[in-house]
Amino acid sequence: MRKIIMLIGVTILIFSSGCSKQNVVLPLDEAKTAEAVKFGIDNAALTNTEFISPWTLSSGGYVKGEGSATILTPFLRVAIMSKRCSMSGSKLEDRMIKSILSKEAGFINFEVTLYGDTYGFGRTVEFSLIHGESKYKPVAQFMPSYADMGRDYTCIAKGWAKFEKLNITDDADIKLSVSFKIDEEKDDVTVLDFNFDMKKFK
Repeated sequence: MRKIIMLIGVTILIFSSGCSKQNVVLPLDEAKTAEAVKFGIDNAALTNTEFISPWTLSSGGYVKGEGSATILTPFLRVAIMSKRCSMSGSKLEDRMIKSILSKEAGFINFEVTLYGDTYGFGRTVEFSLIHGESKYKPVAQFMPSYADMGRDYTCIAKGWAKFEKLNITDDADIKLSVSFKIDEEKDDVTVLDFNFDMKKFK
């Protein structure tokens, strides 16, 4: 009898888990998804920097203490994958698109590039997302322990931050605030603010 009850419980768990996955509301409809796929194919020849430029804000160019931030919208995620598939000669399948979009549901993602003076400056980076009077910390983030060395002895650190979307609408004005030390051994802290009007970004 106990085995039968356990089997029923496991069966219910399996089916309820399956249903919960199916009930995830994808952040792009079919028309926008098709548009993103087409954008990736049509612009496959662009460099990665050129490709993401419509979604990227820069604080002041290639200078120590400056940087850039890209908002990785669901549209851009699908477009990037479409570009990669186009360049490799493979087909972007529907299941891959759904997998990408289901992971995007409920989150706002950014990629950042920062310029510093020492290899370890990326370890000092802190992210905040500001919406109105509310300030949020990321649910996940990454910055390298050691930056790359660019020209003119400028150190380059590339990373990302992921925030819960919570009550933020698709047409909201949000600010990604990034603080860091150009030299991790000094006390001076640089703060860069990137203001995104989300309705302007696909």
